[in-house]
Amino acid sequence: MKKTNALLKISLLLISGFLYHSCQICTCKTITCAAFSDAQFDQWIPYSENQQLIYKNNNGTADTILIAAIQKSDSYEGRTGGGYGCGKGCFADAVITGTNMSGTDFQKLRIKAAKTDVTGNNQGKLAGLSINMGSPGFSASALTDTGFTVSFYNRPVISKFNSSLTIGTKIFTNIQIVQLDTGSYKQAGVYKFYFARNTGLVAWENYPDKTLWVKE
Repeated sequence: MKKTNALLKISLLLISGFLYHSCQICTCKTITCAAFSDAQFDQWIPYSENQQLIYKNNNGTADTILIAAIQKSDSYEGRTGGGYGCGKGCFADAVITGTNMSGTDFQKLRIKAAKTDVTGNNQGKLAGLSINMGSPGFSASALTDTGFTVSFYNRPVISKFNSSLTIGTKIFTNIQIVQLDTGSYKQAGVYKFYFARNTGLVAWENYPDKTLWVKE
């Protein structure tokens, strides 16, 4: 009798395990994941392939950024839910690559953005964004009407939105300044970024020489 009871318990455990995993498999479902689309991203990063962005410093020297590539993920069929082999929702991303005119410096300007929970007509929310001009750069957790919601991590960052701002001899509207704190972060490179809504990068400033480059 004891042997029978032991075999019964083992059988019940096996059946329970089978039903549990079968249930997980049943909850795994196919979903349509949307392509990358974000209205705020398009406003603050309004670029097109082969676009040339020309900047000049105080001495009149020109520097050009060529938007060499814009890659945005397409819609795809994903899987979500319980069970093995199921995904954990939908993701979408965008990468914009700006080079010098000769196309040899692929770190001249690099912008990456990712979104989560993009299903069907639901475009989800921005999960992260990074902007680099060589090194260093900055990261953001969101984009709003007033620009980037900067992420601090281990790099102190200051950001400020201005409805109007004069940079050099030019006036720009709806502009956000994102500045790395050079008091504690002294790496040479771009330390101050100026982005204007519906225009994009309108100026930048280098550290430590403080050379300012303004969009023509």
